[in-house]
Amino acid sequence: LFSRPLYQELIDAARADGILNAVAHHTRYGYSGNGVIQSDASEVPNERLNLCVELIAHRDQLERFCRMHGELLQGKVIVYK
Repeated sequence: LFSRPLYQELIDAARADGILNAVAHHTRYGYSGNGVIQSDASEVPNERLNLCVELIAHRDQLERFCRMHGELLQGKVIVYK
């Protein structure tokens, strides 16, 4: 009936793959691209807000993670920093 949230799948996969750090950051206010500004000011969570999953590891390990889990990451924005 209900599927697991994507951020939980990614964090569990990161743990299994030995990624040093993985955490999900929920946003409360913002926009993406040319979209309208969204906020989370009501009692009901706004599912249109962005969610950021931060993975910390060496770049080669992160690239390997992205290749191995491409089906989960398809259509998502990835930023290496």
